[in-house]
Amino acid sequence: MDKRVYLVPLIFTLVCVTIGIFGVLSAASITSKSYKSQSDETFALHSVLHLEENARLDLQRLTVEVQAKDTANAIIKALYSASLPTTMVEAFVRDRPESYFMEDNFEKFATIIVATLQLNISEVILGLAPNGIMAGILPYESNKGAIGHDLLHPCKFTPPKPDGTFEGILCPDSCGYDAGLFCYPSRREPTLEAIRTRQATFAGPVKLVQGSYGVIVRHPMFLHPGELNSTFNRSTEPHDCAADCVIESTGERFWGLATVIFPFESVLIISGISDLTAKGYAFKLTDEVLNETLIQSVDPITNAPIAVSEPAVRWIVELPYQSYYIYMSPIDGWIQLSDHGNSQDPGQVSWKIPLCCGVAVLSIFLGLVLSAQMIYKRQHELLLQAMLPPKVLPYIARGLDFCEVFPSVTILFSDIVSYTNMVGEMPAMKVVSMLNELYTLYDQLADEHSVYKVETIGDAFMCAGGVPDEMDPEENAICVASMALSMIHKTNELETHDGLRLKIRVGIHSGPVVAAVIGIKMPHYCLFGDTVNVASRMESNSESMRVHISEDTYELLRESSDAFSLEARGLINIKGKGEMRTYWVTRALNKDTTTTPSLSGGHLSAIPDLEPIKGSWQPLTVESFLSTDIERNHSSQISSRPQIAKHATFETKRERKSPRFKTDIV
Repeated sequence: MDKRVYLVPLIFTLVCVTIGIFGVLSAASITSKSYKSQSDETFALHSVLHLEENARLDLQRLTVEVQAKDTANAIIKALYSASLPTTMVEAFVRDRPESYFMEDNFEKFATIIVATLQLNISEVILGLAPNGIMAGILPYESNKGAIGHDLLHPCKFTPPKPDGTFEGILCPDSCGYDAGLFCYPSRREPTLEAIRTRQATFAGPVKLVQGSYGVIVRHPMFLHPGELNSTFNRSTEPHDCAADCVIESTGERFWGLATVIFPFESVLIISGISDLTAKGYAFKLTDEVLNETLIQSVDPITNAPIAVSEPAVRWIVELPYQSYYIYMSPIDGWIQLSDHGNSQDPGQVSWKIPLCCGVAVLSIFLGLVLSAQMIYKRQHELLLQAMLPPKVLPYIARGLDFCEVFPSVTILFSDIVSYTNMVGEMPAMKVVSMLNELYTLYDQLADEHSVYKVETIGDAFMCAGGVPDEMDPEENAICVASMALSMIHKTNELETHDGLRLKIRVGIHSGPVVAAVIGIKMPHYCLFGDTVNVASRMESNSESMRVHISEDTYELLRESSDAFSLEARGLINIKGKGEMRTYWVTRALNKDTTTTPSLSGGHLSAIPDLEPIKGSWQPLTVESFLSTDIERNHSSQISSRPQIAKHATFETKRERKSPRFKTDIV
């Protein structure tokens, strides 16, 4: 990493600390002299301090009020989020409003809702009450005793349990039952409140049968009967609900209730009220109707309750048919107003040392921020240097297009034999691991042979000699041919971590290309031209573990001083090109034959035969690209750009939405 990344922030920090402390000390000195020479202003100073403390106290109280309000809103939001299952039940009811259909299929619908919202069914209870009578509940086995409860009836007789005992309360005389019988507690009032307000009501927390505390949500559903009768094909009307169960203006009628019971503790967790202690607040949440404290702050070490300091901030958590109150204060107590009756030492400056420390901390913080920014910028530069040739970076930094013409480049394509069949039988992670091992090996070979890797797509590997720095045509052909033989040799020796042995095909062609940087968010150095197409065709018409070259590459290798063993293949039909005379490169005659295997036979005996795959990997050419709609948008810019000798550098400002040139699988 560049030393400037560390030295510049360090120097910046030291300068800031020096200037800041010098300024603080100078101000302290002036203040001290001012105290000594203006003792008659002591009373005025004390008044200012008193006002400041009052302002800090007001600010502290305002901060606590804002936190209390935010917490109340978070609790309300958590409660309404927990009532979402009832809204989904209403959606199912509106789709099929027939009462008996919903009763018969409620368990299925409820199971879908539980799965969709990823609810814990052991903690949540969903219920359906057509006409206010519980007809469906999930989970059923542990709550089936609720089936048949009329939520609109003022009291309901409770039959005895099998052991002869009763569960409920003694029936009041107004219910008309004999004295001594037991009734369920009345649920009529909260149910009527939900019907009257046409919105969900909340009740609780109440102690559940499971022993925990839960909140009950009753969600009323009003629908237009349509072709159904007024009771949605039920034989009974809602109990004593004629006035409230019909909306005269729309004709909608009370269908029933969707209910949900969820743990009150989950609501508190979602609202984040328990985190207030860590933020420095003492609090308690109360239900003033029951005169009960639901939760309060505790010491995280001793678990002892932390009392709320008076005068506490009080904020209401208001819900339909239910309200809670939050009481809150700072854990350390409210700011105490100081007694400024006695004057302090006129030469004392109490803020000098804390302010010096503050200046030092702030300077260090700014230095760290600057260092992080410089490190990030340097990493960005290193990433661009790894992705793009060095000569391209100045153009990218200035937002300019880059395009360059090379009269003679040698391009290599390779792919894995039977890759399609292999990936169809292998897990995706193993395919990734296999390709990573293979391409890491090829990257090392590219560095050794001074070859530039252009890109990889799937099993296709593309590299080129003579770019981005122009080379002698014969020299770049030699480098690429040596690279191809090394790829065959190393692939023959390679056995992946999963025990796979691979075969590849290689194709090489030489000719002119255009190199350009494509894209803005993720710029990429690409090659275009018919040379790329022909090289791809050489690879797709190659054979397993052989290097297939065109006649142009053959002429360059034949004229080179590094002799290669070249074998004529003859005329073959190349898609899109017709008949072409091609050759095989079997080995380099000046290389050690003990380390470079002979490929004249076409196959290496150490690797079993694999069936070749169909198709080839072929980038877009400049010619085909200029025939698209993009040509119409940019041709006027391209045609006006200057050319310099063999190279043409395009330096117009980069379009904001410039398309990225990609290669196609054909």
